[in-house]
Amino acid sequence: MPNMTPAEIETYLSEARIADLVTLREDGSPHVSPVWYQYRAGTFHVISYAFAVKLLNIQRDPRVAVSIPKPDRPYEHVVLEGTATVTQEDVTQTIMDISVRYLG
Repeated sequence: MPNMTPAEIETYLSEARIADLVTLREDGSPHVSPVWYQYRAGTFHVISYAFAVKLLNIQRDPRVAVSIPKPDRPYEHVVLEGTATVTQEDVTQTIMDISVRYLG
């Protein structure tokens, strides 16, 4: 499968898809969480409850990976790897934006 161009990736990430967020448990093993997300200005945003495993993992070790697959052929996907930052900035607006994105 050919690689997507940066413009194609931006378009792909702008669509409402389920992403698989991978964080690391204390023993180093992966923990995968399906998440709703918002991608804006080169930043991937996810919301979480305060005591969710994914959030506790990120607070301990911020290394993450995200896979956003297309469930039908030709099985396109985008994979992101990086370091997460936990913030409470614009939480209400982000919750609203993500909810509207997925629920209409």
